[in-house]
Amino acid sequence: NNLDTYYYPGKVTEDSASKKVVDYDARVIQSVSNLEQLLKYAKQSGVVIKLTADITVNENDLAYVKTIEVGKNVTINGNDKTLDLNNVANLLLKGDNIVVENLEVVNSNSYGINIYNSKGVLLENIAVRHSLSHGIFVNGSIVDLKNFTTASNGAEGMKSTRATSLTSSSHVDSVVS
Repeated sequence: NNLDTYYYPGKVTEDSASKKVVDYDARVIQSVSNLEQLLKYAKQSGVVIKLTADITVNENDLAYVKTIEVGKNVTINGNDKTLDLNNVANLLLKGDNIVVENLEVVNSNSYGINIYNSKGVLLENIAVRHSLSHGIFVNGSIVDLKNFTTASNGAEGMKSTRATSLTSSSHVDSVVS
């Protein structure tokens, strides 16, 4: 993928003929080399995070973070780097239109990648290893998985379930393709 050409849907309006008009916003590319930068951009809609170094969460980061939450319209291009959660943190995808690609996630303190109440999520060229629970947990979400591996996790490599904690108007059955 060419990071310079990412766009995401913005404001939806109607024109004078009552036809739907969608404005598209350009994504902003942010090069990230440490946990502080990753947390800064992970919930900013429209950002493309490009990892420029491996990132390791350390014990002294515990007061700072236990969950790295990625929000809507965010792309993380791991750039073939590793996110080492060091058994003290986990990665949560919570929002629509999230892309995580070219990334290895290791040593999560629970699920390697937890996808919760999200639609339009793409995981591509992902490896998840050594999570204390499932490698990938799809919880009330619609997810495309392409070229992924899981290994040496505490539970199954991947689990998909309905998010029973969501209200009836917001829950979906999980779909993985």
